[in-house]
Amino acid sequence: MLRLSEAASKLGVAPSTLRAFADRGLIAFTEMPNGERRFQESAVEDFREAGANPAPPRSNPSAPPPQQQRPRRPGWTETPPWERPALAAEAEVRIEKAKREIARLAADDAARAEQAERDRVAAIAARAEQERMQGEAEQKERAEKLAEAFKPITEAVNTFVARRKEQAAQAAERYERESRAQARRLAALPEDQEIESMERAYQQRRDLLDLASVARRIRR
Repeated sequence: MLRLSEAASKLGVAPSTLRAFADRGLIAFTEMPNGERRFQESAVEDFREAGANPAPPRSNPSAPPPQQQRPRRPGWTETPPWERPALAAEAEVRIEKAKREIARLAADDAARAEQAERDRVAAIAARAEQERMQGEAEQKERAEKLAEAFKPITEAVNTFVARRKEQAAQAAERYERESRAQARRLAALPEDQEIESMERAYQQRRDLLDLASVARRIRR
């Protein structure tokens, strides 16, 4: 039994090359309990002979025709014909696997691009919503500041309107009292004085009506 290095030395190849040949089943070996490989000398000789090409026949016209030679067995550096279909099938499997991997990567890229587009649209929408809320908050703040600035004017107008309402009410009450007093006086006066008093009362009433009209306009 030859060690891996000894068998490789007899064949004139590197130990790693012989190990590859053994993995491909081109040369028989025995695996020891410790994991080392042992090769029969006969198997090594057969493998070396299989890898050597036969010498071409000499061209001699007088020599008898050479016998038909056997088909040359492939050398140890060539792929045996019986392994070519398996290698072709393995290559087809690898090609299909590569195609599937490329398709998967393309699908992943498309999914990532679609997700990135959705994220971009969502970010734009969120930014627009944030800007809208910020604009509403700023508008509300400006309205509050404006109301606060106009608060003294509003209070002054309300005070003025209340005072005018109070004056109008007082004027109406005074007119009512004066009207009742005038009516009592008219009842006690002669006819000429009664007419004169009625004219004065009419003028006073017109003045009061004008004042009431002014008060209504102020209230509005």
